[in-house]
Amino acid sequence: MNELSEAAKKTSGAVTVWGVLTIVLGIFALGSPLISGLALAVLIGISMIAAGLAQTVYAFQAGSIGRGILRLLFGGITVLAGIAITGQPGMALATLTLLLAIYFIVDGLSTLFASRAVAGGQGKGWVIFNGIVTLILGLMIWRGWPVSGAWAIGILLGTRLIFSGMTMLALASAGRAVADKLPR
Repeated sequence: MNELSEAAKKTSGAVTVWGVLTIVLGIFALGSPLISGLALAVLIGISMIAAGLAQTVYAFQAGSIGRGILRLLFGGITVLAGIAITGQPGMALATLTLLLAIYFIVDGLSTLFASRAVAGGQGKGWVIFNGIVTLILGLMIWRGWPVSGAWAIGILLGTRLIFSGMTMLALASAGRAVADKLPR
């Protein structure tokens, strides 16, 4: 077996492991959507704190006092927002869910309007179907808000993780198939 084939098989094996792990994490997220949603809100808060601190440090390297003060102000606001999200993840989760509902409604309507521009035939039905499903999902989340904040983000995160893991497994399988066809 040549080096390229070995490297492809090794990489495919690692992708398979990560794919299975991602699917397992997705199943956990689906099994406890509130906990996974709250964890995601806390992670966003921590990320905002880190970004705000980086902006604050960067403010002292600005070329002028005006830019420095502005960056310092934005860095401070970002840190405060991150602390607020981390301190009240339930409220942050409810807010994120409301924004998600609005996004889905707007995206669904936009997709339906855009489907008019798709020439008849292949794919137009799927575009319309996608728009309808997205719109219905947004309306379901909106109608159930704020209670939907307890489950919507976690369910969507879990579903996304499972599909990502399945994609990784498919790519790993394709990688192994290519490796098997390489000259030995």
